Order: sequence, then structure tokens, then C-alpha cells
Amino acid sequence: MPRVTVSDDEAAQLGCGRALILEIEGQPDTVCARTEAGKLIAILVPEDGSRWKPRKVFPTAD
Repeated sequence: MPRVTVSDDEAAQLGCGRALILEIEGQPDTVCARTEAGKLIAILVPEDGSRWKPRKVFPTAD
């Protein structure tokens, strides 16, 4: 599964169920979002153009 690295702010937005505008190469059906430290945050699916919404969010202890 392709992956994208997100900032702490973007990870917080995903945790609240918000979609992000991301540049993803190709047209994958799903993408995993990870922090810069490599922690899995969410599985994303395309919403509209370059907007990606979380399908599954993994809780963090932070």
C-alpha cells in the first residue's frame, strides 16, 4: 500500500475525521498515512481530486 508522511497538525486533523489535500503519485485506492516518526495514523481513501479522507483512524496515546 502506498504511504504518505503527514505533519503532526495533519495527523491531528485526520484523527478528527477531516480530509486533507495531499499530493499522491498515481491513483491508488488507499494510502496509509504515517507520521515523520513512522507511526501509522490512518488509512486514507480518495474523496475528490486531491482530497483524501480517513477510512480508518488508529488512536494514538499522545
